[in-house]
Formats: sequence, structure tokens, C-alpha cells
Amino acid sequence: MADNLSCTVVTPAQTVFAGEATYVGLPGELGGFGVMKGHEPFVSTLTAGVVNIKPVEGGKDVRYIVAGGYAQVDDNAIIVLADNAVDLSKVDVQAIKAELEQVEESLKGIPEGDASRAYYLDQKNWLNLQLGSVSAAE
Repeated sequence: MADNLSCTVVTPAQTVFAGEATYVGLPGELGGFGVMKGHEPFVSTLTAGVVNIKPVEGGKDVRYIVAGGYAQVDDNAIIVLADNAVDLSKVDVQAIKAELEQVEESLKGIPEGDASRAYYLDQKNWLNLQLGSVSAAE
């Protein structure tokens, strides 16, 4: 169609979205921005936040929580390379809360100087981002 752009959202593990969209909103490192057909080519870093896609098919917005990454816009196409991405509509709040409790419990047993502490802190931030995104969407 005339007003569409190709949109792909990928993580190191999988492609989470591939389709046509009329608009894509992204959490840019320097502030949120939107992309539509005809946007100037560029590359941007992304911060943790929500990618909002207005797909041509299905009508309802598709939103992914991303843990950061990059976006490349070129030739009426956008590619989002996300460190991690979760469909906002599929977040299981109770499971996230249970996992968050486990991570916090693990952190209690790890001394400040231990290198594995960074992994658990990153996990805690990712889980809190998911919970905060679900709360903001309600």
C-alpha cells in the first residue's frame, strides 16, 4: 500500500515482528521518536522502553517491551535490533513477580564485589521494566 513501511523487530534469539506498518514509535536514547513512510534514513540507539507498531493488518497496535538496542530506517523500512523484546500483551504479571522475588533472593546471597551480581541486577531491571510497562499501559 502507498502509506506503509516494512517493519522488522529482531532479537539475538528470534524475529518477533515482521510486517507492514503505517507508524512505528520508538524509545530513542535521546528521546522518543516516530517513523512513517518517507522518513529520512538514519540509525538510532534505543533505550529500554516500548516499541509501538501500528500494523496494516489487524488494526490493533502491537507493542513490544525492549531492553535497548538500535533502529535503522532506510528505504521505507525500519529494522529494530533489540537486546531483548517481549510482546506487552503477553506479559504474565504474576510470573514476572515470582521471578523478581527469586532474583532479589539470589542478590541477597551475592557479595558486593562478586561479578555475578551484575547479571542479577540486569535481570532485576528487565523484570521491573516489564512490570512498569504493563502498569503504564493499563
